[in-house]
Amino acid sequence: MASINQIEAKRCFVEISDGAATPTWTQVGGLNNLGTSFPASDTDVTTFDTAGWTAKVVMERGLQLKLGGFLKVDSVTGVQDSGQSQIEAAGFVTGAGSVKDFRLTIPRLPDLSKLRRYSFSATVSLDDQGGGNNDLVSWGATLQSYGTVARADI
Repeated sequence: MASINQIEAKRCFVEISDGAATPTWTQVGGLNNLGTSFPASDTDVTTFDTAGWTAKVVMERGLQLKLGGFLKVDSVTGVQDSGQSQIEAAGFVTGAGSVKDFRLTIPRLPDLSKLRRYSFSATVSLDDQGGGNNDLVSWGATLQSYGTVARADI
């Protein structure tokens, strides 16, 4: 009998590159939520030959990665988590310099030491930060892919 297993989302991690020729990857801390979507744009190629059924061809694909969590700051030094800080800096850049390199890594079953990695370049949009009277300060960003997304099992 087959068993069904789930992977804990907390085992997934996101990294940002420093952009060097031999990059240093920094994990983004403070996350408690992430979500991916792979939007596609298609073209209608329906003809009389399709006998009333639609026909579409995907013309382009993308990756959108939403990150959410809490603002993470060292209580002694006051320094923000390095991954969060790098993403925030990228969220204020325009033009060609606004494209940064990222990796999303997800464990695979049945052996959680096996990983699937998505490597991609993306632009950054910063999401709302804040909270209410009894909340911790939230932190979030949305990464929108730029160009090809590579997927590899490592």
